[in-house]
Amino acid sequence: MGVKRDYAKAADWYKRAAERGDREGMFRAGDASVQWPRLSPSNREEAVKWARLLRQARQPEGGL
Repeated sequence: MGVKRDYAKAADWYKRAAERGDREGMFRAGDASVQWPRLSPSNREEAVKWARLLRQARQPEGGL
């Protein structure tokens, strides 16, 4: 409350978290890539990359 929204900064923090293996960061970084038009045009490739990494992170080790 009382702080101006900065979508670019938020996307940067989500991407940093995602690069360090944070699942929520992966989800939000992918979401920002597609649905935050204030940042830039939709970046489907970036969103797909984070979705794949998130799916891999959710897989149990050694399992299907």
